[in-house]
Amino acid sequence: MWLSLSGVAGAVVVTFVVGPRAGSLVLAAELVLIGLVRAVRPRTPYGIAARSRGFDATVLIAAGLAMGAFALTAQNM
Repeated sequence: MWLSLSGVAGAVVVTFVVGPRAGSLVLAAELVLIGLVRAVRPRTPYGIAARSRGFDATVLIAAGLAMGAFALTAQNM
């Protein structure tokens, strides 16, 4: 849970220092990474488990990929 929170805080810092596109990509990468951890790790990590392993991993990875695609295609960022 603390690693997830530090990733969000890091994305906020990157947003202010580099720009919103880079911050969105950092957050998207974190979502994909958390989804992969949830899919692979046998013991449920505290803070990232809400439903079944398959559901959590699918939603997290899909949200990260969608957010990354939106960050790369958005105009005026």
